[in-house]
Amino acid sequence: MDAVHSLELLDTDPEDRFDRICRLVREILGVPVSYIALMDDDRQFFKAECGLGVRETPREGTFCDMTIRRTGPMLVPNADAHPAWKDSPFVCGPPFVKFYLGFPLFIKEMQAVGTLCALDFEPREGVEEERMALLNDLARIAETELTLKDVLETQAQLIAREAELRERKNFIRRVLGRYVTDEVAEHVLSSPEELHIGGERREVTILMSDLRGFTVMSDKLGPEKVVQILNHYLHHMVEIVLKWGGTIDEIIGDALLIIFGAPLEMDDHAKRAASCAIEMQQAMKNLNDILTKEGLVEIHCGIGLNTGEVVVGN
Repeated sequence: MDAVHSLELLDTDPEDRFDRICRLVREILGVPVSYIALMDDDRQFFKAECGLGVRETPREGTFCDMTIRRTGPMLVPNADAHPAWKDSPFVCGPPFVKFYLGFPLFIKEMQAVGTLCALDFEPREGVEEERMALLNDLARIAETELTLKDVLETQAQLIAREAELRERKNFIRRVLGRYVTDEVAEHVLSSPEELHIGGERREVTILMSDLRGFTVMSDKLGPEKVVQILNHYLHHMVEIVLKWGGTIDEIIGDALLIIFGAPLEMDDHAKRAASCAIEMQQAMKNLNDILTKEGLVEIHCGIGLNTGEVVVGN
């Protein structure tokens, strides 16, 4: 019964998605009663019913109790003439069932949880093949509806997980964006398999910059002013570095170690590095104007460039 309880549908209110199926069964067969029963330990609970007028009955000895033990539909055209059912209290007494057709309903791993049924109070000759096929289709639809909650919950979990992964990826991109270009960040995130452990020989250009007299300046100024100066300096320099496609390998106090040509290869890495260095020097005048307006001291940076073969890798 764990499978039935896992559906969390026992003792719940009627739902139109199940009621529609019962209405279609009545329409197809022209019977007065149809229902979807969920089989609990000692009762059958009618999740949907048309013409029955009750929400549950005892399970023992019912047509549905027999149907749920089968793998296919159970058809009883005339219960009065059927040796297994003619003496049943459901046939001899209320509701005086004469015709019964039931389809077992299965969920994952062929676990039977209920039935889709039709009743009549008059015997019938049988059911045509075409109508049986339609009713079988309705039974499969009912099975899908029974597990729809699980499907929706799984879908919601997947959507939430996807949103979480997307947020994490955006966070990583934002963090990477402080040190590498958008192109490099996107390449790293979209092709993580290329970040294999090891290294390869490659020609790159390395740019190293630092502030002239930074140690002396740090001793004279308070830490708050030093941090204020560094924030202005690094903000301007990092923007220029990323503009020219450099990758920030390290920020060591006032020093920047920049690589051109890794992790993405560049045919013009030397030209980019030189252009970056020139723009960094040109930006110092504007930067010093800002520092002066804020009552801070002017600064000057030194830049070194070198092109050569290195081993790059993760």
